[in-house]
Amino acid sequence: MDEYFIQSDHGDPTGPYPEARVRTLIKNGIVKSHHRLKSLDNPTWTEASSLFPELFPSSPVPGTDPIEPDSKDDTHSPKEWFYAVDSNQADPDGPVSTETLQSLAREGAIDPTAKIWKEGWPDWRDAADVSCLAGLWPIAPGSSTTGGPEPSSDALESAPPRMTTSAISSLILGLSSIMFAGGNMAAYVFQQWALLIVFGLVFLLTSILAVVLGHLSLSTIKKQPDRWTGRGIGISGMILGYVSLAATAIIAVVLLFVVVLQVGQIAR
Repeated sequence: MDEYFIQSDHGDPTGPYPEARVRTLIKNGIVKSHHRLKSLDNPTWTEASSLFPELFPSSPVPGTDPIEPDSKDDTHSPKEWFYAVDSNQADPDGPVSTETLQSLAREGAIDPTAKIWKEGWPDWRDAADVSCLAGLWPIAPGSSTTGGPEPSSDALESAPPRMTTSAISSLILGLSSIMFAGGNMAAYVFQQWALLIVFGLVFLLTSILAVVLGHLSLSTIKKQPDRWTGRGIGISGMILGYVSLAATAIIAVVLLFVVVLQVGQIAR
């Protein structure tokens, strides 16, 4: 059976379509007599009425009733839908009934990116967003580019809670502050004053960050307990930060007392 390319009023050819589908499109009024077709074997464009004359009855004789198309779809709903398969809304096809529109989607003549409009709509919509066309394509509209469906909001809500980054960061910084506290003590014992100042500043910074991130993790978990976990880790990091800050204050007081004593001895 031959396969045909179809060139509609938009000018851009579509296809190839098997002959049976082309006949269905002609019967549904989608492919009109002046539309041009060409087969894979014959590169010459030919009007559809010349290739399928039996599907295009001649104009009715004046005074006689026109021949109505044999379509069961048109008896179910009004012809209210317009569509543009190549995103060109200047010259759309239609109007067609809801059943015809659904048939075109099933046959592949309309894909999820085609533009759909009916009277009363302020703008054109993607076919994937039209409710009467939902589920008519082999791949459901809204699928991701990787081929898998996008996770729904229900799936996200049912996912197990994850550890907050702020809780882990708080614990790491709290442990780091303890390590720098040991470095401060070693620098003081060996009287390495430059290292004492550097370690002291880093020690103070890590302590403050551990406290801030610990509070942030607890706030996040409290607001969304079904999505985030790590409360114990956040509390541990926050406690280590507070301990380090307290140690910083004690060390500062001791150093100040030692400096005052040394200054007093020099003055004597």
